[in-house]
Amino acid sequence: MTSSTSNATVARNQSSPRAATQNGKRRQRLRSSVTPLLFLGPAIILVTCFFFLPVILTVLISLTDLATSTFAGRWQFVGFGNYERMYISPYTAKIFTNTLTYVVFTLVFFNVGMALVI
Repeated sequence: MTSSTSNATVARNQSSPRAATQNGKRRQRLRSSVTPLLFLGPAIILVTCFFFLPVILTVLISLTDLATSTFAGRWQFVGFGNYERMYISPYTAKIFTNTLTYVVFTLVFFNVGMALVI
């Protein structure tokens, strides 16, 4: 009986360094897989807060009849009614023309002007 207990103790002592090495490797693997996530975490939170959340809210608001000048009242879902009304409006072509003109002039003159200043 003493020889079987001593054999079990010896076997346990021999497997202990291997188990410690395996635990160390596991811990190192876990640490190496978690570290990038810890560095990416703040960036993911910021991108979510300042990009994805506003895009989602913009789409949701565009599908309602919310008065954006006051943000008062209840949000009633109107679906694509706002987009339909926009495309039917006679001012849509003029609005797109003005926007495109503004973008082109701003890009050309501001960027070229800043490049000449530098």
